[in-house]
Amino acid sequence: MQTYPNTIVSVGNSDPGSAQVFVNGVSHSSPFALAYFPDEYSTSYYSRKALPTLLPGNYTVSARVNGVMTPPISLDVVVGQPAVTLGMSADPSVWGQPRTANFVHTVPAGATPLSGDVTFFLMDYNGYSQNLGDATLVAGVASMTIPDYLMVWGLYVFAAWSADANYLAGSITAAFTINTADTTTSLVANPVANSTFADPVQLTATVAGVAPSTTAPPGSVTFKRDGVLLGTAPLNGAGQAVFTTRIINVGGHTLTAEYGATAGKYNASVSADVAFTVAAPASTVAAIGSTVLGSVFGQTVTFTVVVANPGGTPTGTVEYRDGAAVLGTRSLVGGIATFSIASLSVATHSIYGHYNGDGTYGAVDSNTLTFVVAQCPSTTALASSANPSVHGQSVTLTATVSPQSPGSGTPSGNVDFKNGGVWFATGVLSSAQATATTSVLPTAVNHITAEYLGDVQFPPSASSTLNQTVNKCGTSTVLSVDINPSRVGQLVTFSVTVNAVAPGSGVPTGTISLRDNGVEIANSALTAGSVGFPTAALAAGSHPITAVYSSDANFNGSTSATTTQVVT
Repeated sequence: MQTYPNTIVSVGNSDPGSAQVFVNGVSHSSPFALAYFPDEYSTSYYSRKALPTLLPGNYTVSARVNGVMTPPISLDVVVGQPAVTLGMSADPSVWGQPRTANFVHTVPAGATPLSGDVTFFLMDYNGYSQNLGDATLVAGVASMTIPDYLMVWGLYVFAAWSADANYLAGSITAAFTINTADTTTSLVANPVANSTFADPVQLTATVAGVAPSTTAPPGSVTFKRDGVLLGTAPLNGAGQAVFTTRIINVGGHTLTAEYGATAGKYNASVSADVAFTVAAPASTVAAIGSTVLGSVFGQTVTFTVVVANPGGTPTGTVEYRDGAAVLGTRSLVGGIATFSIASLSVATHSIYGHYNGDGTYGAVDSNTLTFVVAQCPSTTALASSANPSVHGQSVTLTATVSPQSPGSGTPSGNVDFKNGGVWFATGVLSSAQATATTSVLPTAVNHITAEYLGDVQFPPSASSTLNQTVNKCGTSTVLSVDINPSRVGQLVTFSVTVNAVAPGSGVPTGTISLRDNGVEIANSALTAGSVGFPTAALAAGSHPITAVYSSDANFNGSTSATTTQVVT
């Protein structure tokens, strides 16, 4: 709707006095005086008057000047654009901070507010667009919650509204920024300040977004002792990560928890130092720990056993055992032995260290770690020996199944090959590869996938779609005749054979047109790729005979060489 208060009526007269404005015969102003405006050409009296707000429509406007009505004029008030603004409740904001986009129609005095719904979109410089939904206008105002979005620049809110009885449809855009949020990390140990050698210690880290961010950061926390990695643990939905360890170094230590940055969302933070003291054992004890809480198949894991005694430093060897099975043996150096292994099976293992003793200290077993080895995720890639190919051509499809880091190993088992989701072959993995050779793919674009079925160590995975294009196969048409030259009225037979051209294969179908100097004299369908044309109707003379193959769904057409048939 137009800004109707800006509709101005100008009234002028050669004599002084007053004027009053009427709209559709109804007074819309009190009488007002005409001001004196002399110039070099004439002496006149003049004034301007703003009309009150008018709804869309046609109006008759007139003025009474010194008691005399002026001739009326016609005024059309039309629907126009509303005066609107679009702003953010917080800009810039940070990840996890609540924010809303506020659409406001500034309504002229006496006018009707824009009605209906406003549709909000989230957009970025890369062309991303997300429909956030509709909000109903109330007294010209509509608001929409704007979610977090992984970009710290180039964000826009786009608001669009439909026309109503008083206003045209339109849209408005507002830029805004979401920055990464700062975090705080705190660490609590249980027991709080000290433990005895090899006793379990539970470390709890709490990571929170710094206000105005209100959500719990995702990711993981790294726990360290005196700057040396103890292990990592994932954050739960409440922003806490819990890690249980056994600190096997007697003496005073500093414990810390480090939260790594989440790109575009949260900044990194480190807890304050937590002082922790480990007391010496009362007798010879051994304790085992690992660099990770669990692993996947093929991942290298290091187990550390520390053997301690208040009377000195034990020497000798440690057997690393999984239940009753011995995994390996290592020598103590300064009371510590480490053992790395990447061959643990997919299962739950009971890992502990058995100290064999020396001349001074007796044998002892460490605590037992319940260590879970999960399947190593796999990826499947698919390749073709010839793409595009032609009808009947032999194509070898090769699927390669690989372990994802940090796992390792060679997957085994079967791979199903599918075209458009329909199975057509199964290959057995050998050295992590499976093949399927086929020459019967349809003449079309085939959507091939390879699906690894998994084994004990590796779960199933599927390749992306390979679009294998199979084109028509080329052909060669061969024409021969049984008698040449021949006599008028003598029966001769022209034989035609159509062959597939390598690397394609198969038997063409369709029709052959037999032509004499380009004019068809007979046609017939191929049978098993061949057809014969007997005729005694050739007139005396030389006849340039050709055979033209018309093509079919799988084979391109072709024309034979010319055979000159002499008839006497």
